[in-house]
Amino acid sequence: MAKLLRAKGANVDHADNGGAIPLIMNSKNGHHKMAKLLLANGATVDKAADNNATPLITSSQNDHQAVAKLLLASGAKVDQALNDGATCET
Repeated sequence: MAKLLRAKGANVDHADNGGAIPLIMNSKNGHHKMAKLLLANGATVDKAADNNATPLITSSQNDHQAVAKLLLASGAKVDQALNDGATCET
């Protein structure tokens, strides 16, 4: 389904009402294959939601190491912080 949507021109960085993009949601839930597909199709690795959450922060907070490694290999920044100051290291 994701490949079909992308082939039809779907925006891989389309955000929900809280500013979360598909890469954030898939990172939060540990969906490595979908995160890889999104990145391969141009998803922004460090695009933050309204609370400043990034894919790397959400994957780290939920202990999804494989996704975090994928994001780091794709150039994710480790120094971004949530609005409350939490980072992927905290």
